[in-house]
Amino acid sequence: MKDKQFWRIYFLLAKSYTSPYELRAIQKEKVRRMETENGKAKDVTTVEVEMQESKCSRDSQTLPGDEESQDS
Repeated sequence: MKDKQFWRIYFLLAKSYTSPYELRAIQKEKVRRMETENGKAKDVTTVEVEMQESKCSRDSQTLPGDEESQDS
């Protein structure tokens, strides 16, 4: 396996492993920020974030290689 190919696979795997945790941290921060700005109840903002999370997870399920084959 070539060095370039190895690093490409390595970073793809690392990204796919860490991205759910990164998204969760970003969403928690958004909820916290929205609560402090608006003073609204936590339940309302949690529902909005959950809906946004499900949309993001559907978008992230497509692989980068799939997009290239669809464009051709």
